[in-house]
Amino acid sequence: MWIAHILSNRMLVSRDGKQIDGHRLRGGVLITNSGPVRSDFLRSNLNDDHFGDQFHVYGLVWTPEQILLTVDGFQYGALRPNFRQHAQQHNLTQANLWNAEAPLAPFDREFYISLGVGVGGVKDFPDLSQTGPAKSSKPWNNTSPKAEYFFYQNRNTWYRTWTEPELTIDYVRVYAL
Repeated sequence: MWIAHILSNRMLVSRDGKQIDGHRLRGGVLITNSGPVRSDFLRSNLNDDHFGDQFHVYGLVWTPEQILLTVDGFQYGALRPNFRQHAQQHNLTQANLWNAEAPLAPFDREFYISLGVGVGGVKDFPDLSQTGPAKSSKPWNNTSPKAEYFFYQNRNTWYRTWTEPELTIDYVRVYAL
């Protein structure tokens, strides 16, 4: 589950030249690591400013019936689906382990909060995306078994475009009702 996820490289564009950097906030539920259903329950919010330019208050309201996503008090996503049913429709075998009576299963139990900065990856950066003043193409393909290797081998191309690699957090609050 993502409360807040952005691609922070300020020079990142899709193959058709659209900005896909930190102006788009994404959040929601990932019910699988791969396939077309991976992003079915992600919601997004576009911002005129880069989300990394200032502090924001990201929120997640998680009840037995729904998951709400907020940024600075603005709700940008609401999830009220039956994740188990959706996963079964797409033949995801892990759905058989989830509680059939809980609409938000597998999110009907406690989870950990994890904060971090990620680099590269084979799911979040579209193939043929470009970065930098020279519009260098992404040096790996999302389906390549050597994606991490190609990413590392081409670090001189992308590293200089990653000008703000830190995650700055003012505070984290968790409330249980």
